[in-house]
Amino acid sequence: MKNSHEVNGSLSVPALSKLEVLVKQSFNYLPDDIKNQSYYTELLSSLQRAIKYPDNDSVYSDVTKKLANYLGKSQISSIS
Repeated sequence: MKNSHEVNGSLSVPALSKLEVLVKQSFNYLPDDIKNQSYYTELLSSLQRAIKYPDNDSVYSDVTKKLANYLGKSQISSIS
C-alpha cells in the first residue's frame, strides 16, 4: 500500500479491496468487545473511502492510522 502510494501517487483499489476482505475475516476471530467493534468500523469506513478516492493523500493517512489502531489496539484476551 505504501509503495503504491509513494510510486504511483494513488492507492491500489484491488489491494484495498483484498485488505477489506481480510479485515472482515479477521474480525470474526476477535472477542466481542465494544472497542474492537469501534476499531473495526472505523477501519472499514476508512477503507471504503480509500476505494472511492484512491488518489487522496488524506485518505491514505487515515487508512494507515486506522489500520494501526485496529492491529495494535484491538483487545485480545488470549490466544489458543
